[in-house]
Amino acid sequence: MRLHPLIFHAALFVSALLPVSARADLRLYVGNLDVVTTSGKACGGMRGRHPISLVISIDYELNTFSGIFGGDSVAVGRLSGSSLEHLALRYPYSDPALADGHYIKLTVTGSMLSGELRDKHIDAAADECNFDLARLTLRQSEQDEAAGTTYQKLSGQYEAQLARSTALSLL
Repeated sequence: MRLHPLIFHAALFVSALLPVSARADLRLYVGNLDVVTTSGKACGGMRGRHPISLVISIDYELNTFSGIFGGDSVAVGRLSGSSLEHLALRYPYSDPALADGHYIKLTVTGSMLSGELRDKHIDAAADECNFDLARLTLRQSEQDEAAGTTYQKLSGQYEAQLARSTALSLL
């Protein structure tokens, strides 16, 4: 028996709301995403500065990084990998051609996090908007409890958008 995609994504949503591993260090960073260049025809007004939150989990046992970021004017994205220098970035689309192929590079210096986001370049006629280059400048939040709350909020948004994308792909 094969699980229906909506049931599968509902299960993922519930698991995303569970606490992150006890061996992981969860950190919240808040600041700005400065969009430098874009591709696609749905990018009107997207260049410039956008406030975002980024939650990153560092698993010291497995030496891996995972996290999520988003803001009111930018899509939610999940990041993962074994090096801050090159983290895979996945957006909540059921179509792997839209969801995958993006990456983010992060540098942590004290309480500051900086980096570059590079979405996969798309054709100028595409009905999407990708950030060919965006720069991040964030500061670690001093509110430790806010990291878990922000992680759950952004994870819920990601899973809801993924479920919507999956449902629309079934029509």
